[in-house]
Amino acid sequence: MQTPIMLAWPDALVDSPLNSLAAIATQVQAIAATVIRHPVWAIVLFVLGIGLLQVVVDLIKRLLKAGITLLLKLPFLLSQWIWKRATIAPGSQAEQVEQLLEQLETLRQQQDDIVAQLRTVLSGSLQQTAPLEADTDPQPASEKA
Repeated sequence: MQTPIMLAWPDALVDSPLNSLAAIATQVQAIAATVIRHPVWAIVLFVLGIGLLQVVVDLIKRLLKAGITLLLKLPFLLSQWIWKRATIAPGSQAEQVEQLLEQLETLRQQQDDIVAQLRTVLSGSLQQTAPLEADTDPQPASEKA
């Protein structure tokens, strides 16, 4: 009869250190017998186990790196946040809005001035071209020759 492989021992089996060592020895013997009987499966499981172990170790490494990086950056991030909150007064936002509105009004006035200048230039150029057209000879080119 084959001994089943147990991955966890119930508390009833572990009553003394000698019995627990005997249970571990029995488990190792059962695993060794299974590996000897099925070497291909043992190799496949071994390779998969190594791959799984590698993934778990890499995940732990990434989590530790991210945690340590966060712990090291946290004082700087908090100090920047506190500095920004301390340097920006609550009324400064209203002042900024007021300044931006004043700039927009100034730009609108400049735009109106430029449009007025453009109209005067264009109306002056239209008046200058009208006399030039009146000075031209209405005779066709064939009559001049």
